[in-house]
Amino acid sequence: MTAVRSPTFTARYWVLGGRWADGARHLPWPRVYGPFDDLSAAQACADAMNAPGGRRVRYHVVADVADAAA
Repeated sequence: MTAVRSPTFTARYWVLGGRWADGARHLPWPRVYGPFDDLSAAQACADAMNAPGGRRVRYHVVADVADAAA
């Protein structure tokens, strides 16, 4: 029987989003911030940018997870 090694993952977090244009179905000028090593820092960044923008501004946190052994 072969031992199975548990993978070790490292994550980087990015904040993606921007201001929606009237009638658009995509972000005309998307913005990317990061990478953040900490999820809470990335979420705080996204929350700070969403707060004053109203419904037309949306920033989301996404994770980039890579196998550390690679």
